[in-house]
Amino acid sequence: MWFAVAVMAALLFGFGGFLFKFSTMRTENTVSYLLMGLYLTATPLFVATAVLTDTLQISGWLVFAGILVGIGSFLGNFCYVRAMRMGPVSLTGPLANSNIVLVILMSVLLYHEAIEVKDVIGVILLLVAVSLIAVDPHESLSIRSRWWYVLVALAIVLFFMRNGGLKITRENDLENTPILMYGYAFGLGYFAIALALDRYLRRVGQPPQPLAHVRGEKFAFKIGLVNGLCSYGGIQLYAYALTIGPTSLISPIFASNGLVVALLSIGYFHERLSKLQILALAGIMLGLILLAS
Repeated sequence: MWFAVAVMAALLFGFGGFLFKFSTMRTENTVSYLLMGLYLTATPLFVATAVLTDTLQISGWLVFAGILVGIGSFLGNFCYVRAMRMGPVSLTGPLANSNIVLVILMSVLLYHEAIEVKDVIGVILLLVAVSLIAVDPHESLSIRSRWWYVLVALAIVLFFMRNGGLKITRENDLENTPILMYGYAFGLGYFAIALALDRYLRRVGQPPQPLAHVRGEKFAFKIGLVNGLCSYGGIQLYAYALTIGPTSLISPIFASNGLVVALLSIGYFHERLSKLQILALAGIMLGLILLAS
């Protein structure tokens, strides 16, 4: 059961990741509008879920945990996108995904999760293959700014705050649905204030934006609204999988959402799979088979 839930979470989150990439490739400097749309859709869904599951609670610990998870989510995405613009995607994506290694180590060392030899092999295959699937042999690996190293390191830590944080809260008998609700509500409030301030500054001192840029902002916002459905579904299923299965196996399966992003990007932008990517695809499938058996 946990395996199917984890795979569904990866599929949904991966489709959302493709929409994220699709929007940022179509429009520049509109990440805030994209994330605003995402949190605007996802936050009410988490509220509704908390009400329907009778888990809606007001607690200082829940709010605090929600803010930490929320910071890991939206600041992690922010650093990730900025890093992709300063350095090669082939390195940025796999390195940001390496936060899963921290989650696995925490689960095994701190919570004493036991995994079999075949599971260890499956996890290693998934982690290596997910890293290789994003590699573009034609891409220059030059890093244009030293800030890239800082942003990648921050993205790893922040994504660990999100993914590992949900494991920690669950182990401490805290409901993850209200935690996600508070986290996404915090993100919604942050971007609402940031965009309101941006619009105010435009009116009082900055020259008007070109029409193409305004259209780009509206397009990114609409994509964000759809992406919110994927983010809500993916992270909610991931949180649920953590309650019924081992984190040390669920986390690498969830990390395979990068495969969905890569395949959809290759299909939409008519890119051809390299031999290395074909090998990585085979490794991901074999890793999932080992974990499912």
